[in-house]
Amino acid sequence: MRLETSTAPCSDSLQTESEQTKKLILKWNELLVKDGLVYRQKTRLKEAGHVQPQLLLPRSEVKRAIELCHAGSVGGHFGIEKTLKQVERRFYWVGWKDDVRRYCRSCEQCTRYHRVSFPNTEHYNPAWPEHPMNGGILT
Repeated sequence: MRLETSTAPCSDSLQTESEQTKKLILKWNELLVKDGLVYRQKTRLKEAGHVQPQLLLPRSEVKRAIELCHAGSVGGHFGIEKTLKQVERRFYWVGWKDDVRRYCRSCEQCTRYHRVSFPNTEHYNPAWPEHPMNGGILT
């Protein structure tokens, strides 16, 4: 819609649209069209006045974008936090944080490398029986 008009659509025309479209319309003033692509202008709080464009991705390109940011050009397989930062710097779509977390947790190479860690069991005391077993009979 942003490619076709510079004014936000009225709420009546959005009745049949998806939830994602409705959420994007709420960010209408942050969207910018440049060279036939739609970007979200994200203002960085740390650097006052600095606007960072994020490419608005169609759902069909989301997986590919996350793959590129997660594995990188050298196959780094960055963790969740680093992948979130990489995606945020470049792209935007509704629900991007949940999608990135879900992708990183299901990455086959990462789950093979990072074994399941068990909770710290140092504070547990082993239960020792008062009487050792002797041939199946308590002595």
